[in-house]
Amino acid sequence: MKRVKKYVLTGMLLMLLAVLTGCGTREPETGKKISVYYVNTAETKVEVHDQYLNTKTPEEQLEETMTFLSTTPEKLEYKAPFDMGFQVLDYEVEDGKLVINVDKAYSELSVTTEVLVRAAVVRTLTQLSNVKYVTITVEGSQLYDNAGELVGWMNAEQFINNDGNE
Repeated sequence: MKRVKKYVLTGMLLMLLAVLTGCGTREPETGKKISVYYVNTAETKVEVHDQYLNTKTPEEQLEETMTFLSTTPEKLEYKAPFDMGFQVLDYEVEDGKLVINVDKAYSELSVTTEVLVRAAVVRTLTQLSNVKYVTITVEGSQLYDNAGELVGWMNAEQFINNDGNE
């Protein structure tokens, strides 16, 4: 009888241990990890934060990433690049080249903010398998920088690393 009690007690302790190891731990994130770049509230640098894509196809992953870039996180220390006073009208990807068409309000961003928005968008989106280059158009017209130069196609390597982690 003592042996049975010992086994029952050992079994109960093992079950209790199994239950307690599950308490207080966070579920691991699932899906493909991607670095999403946001603009800090002072609009002086971009900050990188990990997100997880829960979609499978490249098209769905692009849509999900565009949502990340449009949604300002609850943490008010940084802003979503597409949530800074302008609207994305549409976007299209073909042969690894993504065209993002925005409204005229984009042209009203300060020079520094506009460059940070471009850096955040390009550095985020070119991590996707179907996006190698990004260009931004303003209501269908090509984007020019403050010096009057055509911006054209961009990739992540064109931007100085200024995400606060380097």
